[in-house]
Formats: sequence, C-alpha cells, structure tokens
Amino acid sequence: MQPFYDLEFGDIIFRMKGCFEHKGIYLGYNLVCHLTPVRGPHISTLEEFLDGNPILKIEKVLPSMRSLIMERVFAELRKAAPYDLVKNNCQHFVNRIVKGSSYSEGLAVGSLLLIAGLGLWVVSSSRS
Repeated sequence: MQPFYDLEFGDIIFRMKGCFEHKGIYLGYNLVCHLTPVRGPHISTLEEFLDGNPILKIEKVLPSMRSLIMERVFAELRKAAPYDLVKNNCQHFVNRIVKGSSYSEGLAVGSLLLIAGLGLWVVSSSRS
C-alpha cells in the first residue's frame, strides 16, 4: 500500500537514486514532472518517479507561485533539453522551473568535495 503524502501542485519532491537525491515537481493527480538521462524531461506517475523508494523530503511552494510553475513546466517540456550531468540534470531542471535559476546543489557539493580531496592529496604528497 502506498503511504500517504500531503502533496500539492508545485511541491518539489525528492527521492534517493543511488547515493544522489532525485528531484521532481508534483503536478497533482498523481503525476510528477522530472528529468532523467534516458527519457529527458517528461511526466510520469508518482509511482514511476519513486521507483520503489519513499519520498525523502517535500519542499512546499507558495500558492502564488503555482501558475508560474505551470507555465515553466510546459515551456521546459516543449524545449525538451536533453539530460546533461553538468549542465542540465534533474536539479537544474527543477530549480529552473520552481526558482527561476538553473543550478545543481549536488553538483556544487560534489565539486567542493573534489577540490577538498585534491587539496588533501597535494598536501599529503608534498610531505612524502
């Protein structure tokens, strides 16, 4: 049995996908708009989006943002920009629609970890 989630149109929903968070936008009627490497930007059922995983978290949006989100969803679906890990992943896609700015939190964190790891490697190599 599917757990009950208090979802409203425009809510950003997260689930785990491997060790990363996958984001989508709840459209109501059990539908989610999201971006994947294989299918690009598309609408799927909540069950398909979750892929057997629970919702990790829900970010609510202001009711006043809902009509703008709807316009942006249709614009992104028409544009059909393909998935790109660095330039157009699911986080870029959702943030562009809901927040009006294309960025990826996961990519930013990953870049910081990579830089920190390289810094530690350089420091440890110079001591050898």
